[in-house]
Amino acid sequence: MEQKLKEILTHISTSTYSPEDIREDTDLVMDLQYDSVQWITLIVELEEKFGIEFEDELLLMESLQTYGQLKNTLSDMLKKEASR
Repeated sequence: MEQKLKEILTHISTSTYSPEDIREDTDLVMDLQYDSVQWITLIVELEEKFGIEFEDELLLMESLQTYGQLKNTLSDMLKKEASR
């Protein structure tokens, strides 16, 4: 899941980061240069690829600022989905 997430993040980003460059504290806005359009693109792609749905409060860019926060949230969502 982590490698796929990193690949998706860098594919959408306009930065020069590669998946190998992403660390827990990589900031999606400052480092990966995400804007609101890229954020929505990311959310839609993650929902489609992983078969999940983000809660409304997680749709704001400010709610998941770093790769680590996004990874942990996605991991929790996948665990919940698997237990259904």
